[in-house]
Amino acid sequence: MATLASSHLNKGIKQVYMVLPQGEKVQAMYIWIDVTFQSEDANSDVYLVPAAMFWDPFHKDPNKLVFCEVFKYNRKPADTNLRHTYKWIMDMVSNQCLWFGMEQEYTLMGTDGHTFGIKIRGRNAEVMPVQWEFQIGPCEGVNMGDHLWVAHFILHHVCEDFGVITTFEPMPILGNGNGAGCHPNFSTKAMREENGLKYTEEGTEKLSKGQQCHIRAYEPKGAVDNARCLTGFHETSNIKDFSAGVANLGASIHIPRTVCQEKKGYFEDRRPSANCDPSAMMEALIRTCLLNEMGNELFQYKNLTATLDIKK
Repeated sequence: MATLASSHLNKGIKQVYMVLPQGEKVQAMYIWIDVTFQSEDANSDVYLVPAAMFWDPFHKDPNKLVFCEVFKYNRKPADTNLRHTYKWIMDMVSNQCLWFGMEQEYTLMGTDGHTFGIKIRGRNAEVMPVQWEFQIGPCEGVNMGDHLWVAHFILHHVCEDFGVITTFEPMPILGNGNGAGCHPNFSTKAMREENGLKYTEEGTEKLSKGQQCHIRAYEPKGAVDNARCLTGFHETSNIKDFSAGVANLGASIHIPRTVCQEKKGYFEDRRPSANCDPSAMMEALIRTCLLNEMGNELFQYKNLTATLDIKK
């Protein structure tokens, strides 16, 4: 199995530069969602607007990783800046104290496209021998998307040192087998309080009325790749049908058994693909469960494309 050349480099050389004094200055590494194919030739510069900041595990304290939103030359959100619209929707229901927890699956591959059978010891290996999962959360509101994107960045960066590739493709290995998802665990304050199960059930009922809208929001290509995963087999639901069940990992919506026993908690949506945009996915959940948008088309709010307020 082929590995990246970076895995064979002398890592000690980097340390020579890491120990150089930087005084009181702080280095910021900016991270944003790619807009390479969206910038117009005559207006190729874009605005990066810091949205969240994290400790930098590669360059150490006091340096930071800064996750940014992207705006085009006309100060309108870039097409990939789904965080901007999600935040606008999130602010409409901020009193609900939403919690999100993400189960992010990923697959380790060699540079030749073959699976990487490294003997990793982890707390959550998946069914596929080369597939693993990490969890994030609970996070409130837009914070979840910020944390998940930066976690992707860190994972890719770490894999470079080991000469392997991380892929979030929904079906990295073609055939009749397990795919990869990114499953949100979703709850409102009402769901988490005593007898909150009825609100979980109400949310599930609303979700049953907007299957196609959610399927389109849960994968960047509008379900082209996810269709190979959501077959109704291998602990998945069928992409064409909505289902819900207690302790049923083959349902669209999985309600853990403990939630039913305690009559409060959350539900897990098992439909989003591993490469989903968390903002688009979480926005779809909020629109349906809290704003009662239960059709197969999203409601068009007037102010969603408001421009960025930056002085010229």
